[in-house]
Amino acid sequence: MAEKKEKPATEQAAPEAEKPAAAPKPAAGGGKGNDSNLIAAFGYLTGAGFVIPLLIYLVKKDDRFVKFHSLQSMLLWLATWFVFGVLQVISMVLGMLGPLAVLACVTGLASFLVLCAAAIAGLYAAYKVFNGEDYELPHFGAMARKQV
Repeated sequence: MAEKKEKPATEQAAPEAEKPAAAPKPAAGGGKGNDSNLIAAFGYLTGAGFVIPLLIYLVKKDDRFVKFHSLQSMLLWLATWFVFGVLQVISMVLGMLGPLAVLACVTGLASFLVLCAAAIAGLYAAYKVFNGEDYELPHFGAMARKQV
């Protein structure tokens, strides 16, 4: 019969009870955890206005991560609705001018594209923030960072 050779102590596997438990990974970029990430992401998903991000901004004063992202979301949606409104007014005025009605269609389409672009930017930012990244939107991120 063949004898079983014992492995040296360095090659022996440690019993499961002795292995240290893996520590949970902290959220990257500055989020304080899943609650902060979820709340910050929620602010981007409320494109109907800036009221929800404003409430988040006022309620979560102690969390800089949430405060920054709610302010950035407010800036995104305020700018979006402002540009959308201006383009809609221009579209209505051009529509009343007879021969320039074609341009009214162009500005109406442009206003729709502004809303679509903001929605995509908001969804992308919400995705990044939910995953713990401290994502900054172009232009709005720098303005929000100065305020927080």
